[in-house]
Amino acid sequence: MSPQDSDNFVQGMPAFVTFVTAGYPTADATVPIMLAMQAGGADIIELGMPFSDPIADGPSIQESNTVRPSTLWALHGLYACFL
Repeated sequence: MSPQDSDNFVQGMPAFVTFVTAGYPTADATVPIMLAMQAGGADIIELGMPFSDPIADGPSIQESNTVRPSTLWALHGLYACFL
């Protein structure tokens, strides 16, 4: 979050919050998707870690977790994307 975003949050201003599951639809797509979200004006990008039982999430997030179910990949692969 930038200082401006923090000030907006304290003042009760709305934020454009986006979500992407790490590794979905492919490992190589994660960073470009996040950069596109930033370019599109996202204030906050939530990066989800895939797991095998996303029952509390909605259908879209559940589907992305079935495509990339390996949490181990998410942790190791995600770090590799940003190094």
